[in-house]
Amino acid sequence: RLSRRIYPTENGHRFYEYALHIVSLFSEMENKIPAWDANAPLHIGSSITLGTCLLPSLVKVYQEQHPEIKIYVTVKNTGTIEQAVVDNQLDFALVEGTVTHPEIISEVFSADTLCMVAAPGHPLAANRTVTLADAASCPLLLREPGSAGREIVESLFLSGGIQIAPAWESVSTQALIKAVVEGLGVAVLPKLLIQQDVASGNVVPLTLLEPLRRTLNIVYHKRKYL
Repeated sequence: RLSRRIYPTENGHRFYEYALHIVSLFSEMENKIPAWDANAPLHIGSSITLGTCLLPSLVKVYQEQHPEIKIYVTVKNTGTIEQAVVDNQLDFALVEGTVTHPEIISEVFSADTLCMVAAPGHPLAANRTVTLADAASCPLLLREPGSAGREIVESLFLSGGIQIAPAWESVSTQALIKAVVEGLGVAVLPKLLIQQDVASGNVVPLTLLEPLRRTLNIVYHKRKYL
């Protein structure tokens, strides 16, 4: 400072040169990165039900609109998909039920119903409505722990004061449906997955006194740039 004027020092001149260079690089980055990002691969996760019934048609439509984008899909149970979103392994995911992790933003896009099904000749198939006690008296065929459907079923029985011990646990809904067809027990599965088997008469839907509805959500990390 000389009198009322301020002059840059030698280090000030150097700082200014670096600043110009940094600003220039930042502008170049802003101009070029959108072009790179436009062709970046897309990593999508999905729970098993949505990965079976919904995601394939959505990905097909998207690929027709954006053939230059590579899409990688991971289909696993909701708990595993939720952790993959937290670990930034996925850009976003479609899952059933509620996700409570504080780092994840969840937006409802639809809803689904869980149905109890039995073989046509099963004793419960003749009933108009089925209670939880009726269902618990039969061998239960359920999805594996960590799946959204399993958590909903366990919560429902627990609210009724009923402890359950599944006869079957499977990540494959088709395995559970086949077991139902063979008369090995009753299963609680998403309505989306059993529609064809109900229409063909392979299984019979049972009406529960306590309906099982759940939301379908798109989830992503709250700090993820989309």
